[in-house]
Amino acid sequence: MGKPKLSVAKSVNGAPSGDWKVIDTPVQDSVNLDTQEGTDLEAREEGGEIVDKISQAATYTLTFELFKKDGVPFPFTDNGGVVSGEYAIRVESGIDGHKAPHLQIDRATVKTSTLYSVNDTLRKQFTFSALKPASGDTVKVLDQGATAEVENDITDTTETGGGTGE
Repeated sequence: MGKPKLSVAKSVNGAPSGDWKVIDTPVQDSVNLDTQEGTDLEAREEGGEIVDKISQAATYTLTFELFKKDGVPFPFTDNGGVVSGEYAIRVESGIDGHKAPHLQIDRATVKTSTLYSVNDTLRKQFTFSALKPASGDTVKVLDQGATAEVENDITDTTETGGGTGE
């Protein structure tokens, strides 16, 4: 909901350089974060019973489109759809007066594709493919102050004395 604010920065050694630049307003309903769940590697014994399972990490892509507007350049120069270097991107909520979370990818490669239709004219789609950052989550959920939100972890594995109380 609302009109999100997109900002990009160079990614240096897996972290944003700190020089964030706001880019033009994207095409309506074009900003999407897609998550591809990681695959599971299963160890099976004869008979098909699963004895162990390892889950691989998910992968993320953030896409959006921009119209080609008179006098407004696209934010990246590409060569055949490929943008050189690595970039960070931040998507801030467009909901005024609410404390909606933002998201940030610290390290990603970027590619573009040129699109055209009679109704929407010339535009480009930008795809940010997230890479492992220098620290933290691949996709960071940030609060209004652009600091990482703390999540309640129910997977705490510390034991509290053990036993069943019997």
